[in-house]
Amino acid sequence: MIDPWQIAEDSRELFEKAAESWGEGFSPARFSVKIAPLCGQLRARYSEQDPRCWAF
Repeated sequence: MIDPWQIAEDSRELFEKAAESWGEGFSPARFSVKIAPLCGQLRARYSEQDPRCWAF
């Protein structure tokens, strides 16, 4: 089972990066480049346990 508290914490990191990027005036394209590594790490971590988790 995936720990809901851990996935919530990891999601919070993405939201913080979004807020930070918006505050710095990044374009959507630049923002996607900035968060791509974190998204890849999260996808690998959680889809390894249960690939259906990304449906939520």
